[in-house]
Amino acid sequence: MDASRHPDYLLTYDAAEVQRLQLQHNMIIRAFGGHLIVASIELSPGMNVLDSAAGTGVWTLQAAAQHPNAKFSGIDIESRDFPISPPSNARFLVEDITALPEEWFDTFDLVHQRLLIAALRAEEWPQAIAEAHRALRLGGWAQFVECSTLWLRGPIARCFLEIYRALYNSRNMLLTCAEDIPQMLEDAGFRNVRSERVYIEMAGTTPEATAARTTIVGVYRQFKDAIMQAGGFGLVESGEEYDALMSELEKEIKTGIDGTYPLE
Repeated sequence: MDASRHPDYLLTYDAAEVQRLQLQHNMIIRAFGGHLIVASIELSPGMNVLDSAAGTGVWTLQAAAQHPNAKFSGIDIESRDFPISPPSNARFLVEDITALPEEWFDTFDLVHQRLLIAALRAEEWPQAIAEAHRALRLGGWAQFVECSTLWLRGPIARCFLEIYRALYNSRNMLLTCAEDIPQMLEDAGFRNVRSERVYIEMAGTTPEATAARTTIVGVYRQFKDAIMQAGGFGLVESGEEYDALMSELEKEIKTGIDGTYPLE
């Protein structure tokens, strides 16, 4: 197994992944109208914010800069991508989002978590959501962002979706997490649960669409090793065949078929 890959994570940890995460962050914020925080909360001085599975910490750093009087904690199971010199109102810690420290009960006013579809197993989703609920103060808010697979409708996309489903089923991962999160939130005790869908434009030749298309298909390209290690699930016979499928998927998206990528 590649030393740069966590055993339970389908994506690599390397310089290219750090760059992809930055591009991904920019796309997401643009899709949400430039807003880092879309939950119905105004951060007052002294409020505590948890960025769950913070990765490179880009969201934490930008939110901390916008709200210098609030306090931010970014956590992840790996520290290698953490910022070296965070601002005074931000800290980064190695923690497991499915088992937060006991002393964090009733601590945070906002919990932010996004795009863990390629990281959490099915049974870990309710655990992570329950932990977020436990860590929130009464009246606090949680903000979850995940991608939906409902956009995969074109002929090439449907072929890929079969492989995608087989991979996730083999690892007991939740491909429908975007659709399932609202119910899991309610089951964990959250109230006032609401869902908003936004779209990232991937069709056409604009710089933004090209970057989005390349970035998103680039995520799927990273699944190749895991798929081939599993024997291709009877759906793809070689890494070269999978690479060709990804190139065809990118072309299909560019033409406008499946040209928008939904986030919830």
